[in-house]
Amino acid sequence: MPYFLSDIIKTKEELTLESPLSFKEKFNIDVRSKEGFNEGHIDGFINIPLDKIRENINKIDKNKIIILNCLSAIRSYNAARILFQKGFDCYHLSGGYRIYKLYEPYLK
Repeated sequence: MPYFLSDIIKTKEELTLESPLSFKEKFNIDVRSKEGFNEGHIDGFINIPLDKIRENINKIDKNKIIILNCLSAIRSYNAARILFQKGFDCYHLSGGYRIYKLYEPYLK
């Protein structure tokens, strides 16, 4: 079963279960609260909460594709819109961490 990265403007990029390591080639941000992030997160993601995105924008590598994640994809969608308006090439994980956790056993 494929796992999709939803782009807010363009098309969809597919990550298959056979190729989850493509996360490592991107700049990965989990936009949940620190508490939510500490409860569990995808390896390779850093935590910048949605309400801190604008003040931390200088820490985000504009030369990489940005992958955003949250629990259900609502906050990551909003973060993607903010970053897209600032010229970032960004995507958010469709379904969020909740869906990722359902398929995580099959990714190993």
